Amino acid sequence: MDRKEQILDLYFNKHLKQKEISDITNVSQQYISKTIKEDGRYEQEKSSRKSINAEKRKIAQAEYQKNYVRSSKKDIIYEQLLELQKQDAIELSYNAHPLSDYACKKANSSIYRYDSKKNQYIMQRGIKASIDLPRRISAKAY
Repeated sequence: MDRKEQILDLYFNKHLKQKEISDITNVSQQYISKTIKEDGRYEQEKSSRKSINAEKRKIAQAEYQKNYVRSSKKDIIYEQLLELQKQDAIELSYNAHPLSDYACKKANSSIYRYDSKKNQYIMQRGIKASIDLPRRISAKAY
């Protein structure tokens, strides 16, 4: 079997890549490419390999999405939720410290309006709120 026949056999029958054939036969990859392209079966083999690789890529991408992307997004969202819960627990806890004016204003933003002349947030008239809610909150700290 001469060199060309060996290259064609390895490419079309054994389905090896040009680089692998180059390593086996000790011939340049350019020579292998030229030899393969001269054969009549080249276009059919090329389209066949292309479709096989597309299927492999689809499977690999689906596997990646299933294993990595979804789980990492869920982990990140879960961690963010835990941090938010922790922060809310601290803000609303009477044992740690009383609710700050800022946290109160943030939690009840719909009942306060900003007075630019006094640089304060003032509770709107007619709101029935707990007595411990501040009626005025200074905006200097924000």
